[in-house]
Amino acid sequence: MPAKAPDLTPGVSAWGGNIGAQIKLRRKALGVNATACAESAGISRVTLYRIESGVPSVTFGAYLAVLEVLDLELLIGTDLGKVKHDDRERHLVDALGAVFSDGGGRV
Repeated sequence: MPAKAPDLTPGVSAWGGNIGAQIKLRRKALGVNATACAESAGISRVTLYRIESGVPSVTFGAYLAVLEVLDLELLIGTDLGKVKHDDRERHLVDALGAVFSDGGGRV
C-alpha cells in the first residue's frame, strides 16, 4: 500500500506535478514506453504513473531511478539565473527553479 502523502502547500504540490510532467515529456520524447521505463528503473509501472502524476508520497529514490534511466539531472538552487545557455542547450525550468538537463544536450 502506498505511503500517506505529506501535507503540502499548493505551491509545493504544483512543483511536484511539474517535475512529473517533465519526466513524462522526456520519456515520450525518447520514445520509451512506460513499461520499459519502469522496468529499467526497477519500479512498477504504477509507481512510474504516480511519479509522472506528481504524487508526493513516492520515494525520492524512485524519482532518482527514473531520472537516471531517462538521463536527466535535477538541479536545485536559488540562483539558477547563472546557468549558462547556448544554441545547443535549452532548459525546462519550473516555477521553483528546478532545471532538468540530459547528459548530452539539454532537455
